[in-house]
Amino acid sequence: VCRRFARKALRVYCTDNQWKGTLKQCAGVLIAPFHVRAFYDAVFVPGEWQALWARHMGFRDDQIWHGSLSCDHSRFAAVHSNRSVVQKPSKSFLSVGRLSTEKGIDILVRSYSAYRESSSDPWPLMIAGTGPMAAAAEGRDGIILKGFVQPHDLPAVFESAGALVVPSTFEPWSLVIHEAGAAGVPVICTAECGASVRLVQDGYSGYIVETGSSESLSRALTRFACLPDQRRAAMGEASYSLSLQF
Repeated sequence: VCRRFARKALRVYCTDNQWKGTLKQCAGVLIAPFHVRAFYDAVFVPGEWQALWARHMGFRDDQIWHGSLSCDHSRFAAVHSNRSVVQKPSKSFLSVGRLSTEKGIDILVRSYSAYRESSSDPWPLMIAGTGPMAAAAEGRDGIILKGFVQPHDLPAVFESAGALVVPSTFEPWSLVIHEAGAAGVPVICTAECGASVRLVQDGYSGYIVETGSSESLSRALTRFACLPDQRRAAMGEASYSLSLQF
């Protein structure tokens, strides 16, 4: 189909693949001139790591479009407006996503347990989502399992969040990071999350932690919870500002 529409329509390839330099990707680079570039005029990607992949595949910078994965910004920005009126950041952590290995739920539970043991006044952890590893979080002190939350109800969940925690070990982008930013919520996430390049600045709008390390995540939870209210509020404003990119 794309071959038939050459010079008759703008042909756009969409992908969220990150460049990892794997053997399969390197092979793809070799055949890209014949099986990718010959069929498409531009590529639409979420962010920088996907743009790096596109460059390896032979797309020029002016053929690489950013912002293919964006939240419904106005809906979540309404949460930011409400939080600005209250002016006192919430004291709870929030995790949103599938409860599975690649989403790092086991790492999250271990990290939160370590944080809770070391804190005299620990914050609760709300987890919104379902999945095969839900049992790992059941019955744990301080963890509130909210189950699956319908998309139209998600902004209200961010209303009471002090920070979003994304411990994923595999995450090409992570749309929930953009949702959190639009809601004015700071983000603590792993470096694996593609959205961290554009939407999370370490120490400014949240923290970026080592992928797969429960110790690194536990330290970040402790560090964030110990910040003064004013500093955490400033991080929320920074998170919102970064969200305006998309």
